[in-house]
Amino acid sequence: MNINSGKKVSAQKIVIYGVEGIGKSEMASHFPSPVFIDTEASTSHMDVHRTDAPTSWPMLMEQIVWFSNPNNHNYKTLIVDTIDWAEKLCARFVCANGNVNGIEDFGFGKGFNYLAEEMGRMLDLLSNVVNSGTNVILLGHAHIRTLTLPEDSGNFDKYELRLQKKVAPLPKEWADAVVFCNYKTLLSGEGSKKKATGGRRVIFTNHKSAYDAKNRYGLPQEIDFEGDAGKLYSVLQPHIPIRADIQIQQAPAVQGNEQATEPQQQEQKRNEQPQKEHETQVPQEEQKQLEAEETQAGQQATQGNSSFSGPLYDLMNQSQVTEAEIEGLAVRSGHFPEGKSLGSFPQDYLDHIVSQWESVLKSIKQNRGQ
Repeated sequence: MNINSGKKVSAQKIVIYGVEGIGKSEMASHFPSPVFIDTEASTSHMDVHRTDAPTSWPMLMEQIVWFSNPNNHNYKTLIVDTIDWAEKLCARFVCANGNVNGIEDFGFGKGFNYLAEEMGRMLDLLSNVVNSGTNVILLGHAHIRTLTLPEDSGNFDKYELRLQKKVAPLPKEWADAVVFCNYKTLLSGEGSKKKATGGRRVIFTNHKSAYDAKNRYGLPQEIDFEGDAGKLYSVLQPHIPIRADIQIQQAPAVQGNEQATEPQQQEQKRNEQPQKEHETQVPQEEQKQLEAEETQAGQQATQGNSSFSGPLYDLMNQSQVTEAEIEGLAVRSGHFPEGKSLGSFPQDYLDHIVSQWESVLKSIKQNRGQ
């Protein structure tokens, strides 16, 4: 048994939640070398690196697994924007697996248990990303929940992450820091005729009865970030090591697409050094032809996946799976006769493929001989 002492240098797990429009995404973009998994398409107005928006739970999980391998990318911060929209994808997946229409249709609260288990699995995968040397930030919306303390009979309102009751505690326990963002309003005047003034953007870093928050860095109770979206990172910077300082743990084998996908291609382009003027450059017309050939090759790789759309289409493109491979699997499984096109498969069958994507992809890879 090995026993060690002292502080351990590692990437950080941070949850940032708050009211709508407070600037959570902008705040997270100031962390080092960020890349977004934008589940709700809220970063379209920002000049940031992002993955394709996940349209299913398996697609989101594949993206997280991809980032857990440090050989795939050079990003230093992975941002999931937002965790409550990720929960919606998870709920859809759980319902499809259980062949029910809604999470409550399982009965006896079982659906919420299944939901919490799946969300816990996502946090485990995100821990693998952290262990690989990449910081992880979860963004979330806030809502007000009425609570009753066990020792008292009175009720009070509190801001919490907008997640199901059995899910909400999980990211709070998982994170090194949970910060709450809101507008701080001051009351002026006397008696009952007080006026609300102010409205400055404030980050709250420690727990109070009105909101959930915590940190392990000894941060001040309140941080004013009005007009300075990078304020949180500037305060946390001494506690966030650069990737080179982190002792990276062995990452698990990457499941899914082993080829370079969009985030990796973006990072490769970002790291390419410009050629010097005296070096040979590809003529403009030839460069256009090369780009056209690359585009055509990418289209051939998915072999006409444009005959349908939706979560399955996105999963197939992300994992470089062709229509012919899905059709072949359906034939080998005895579900459909040979010659039936994927575009004519019933929608409930396509949904079932999405819900079982992990095993579907494994079968396809086995058939490829991988």
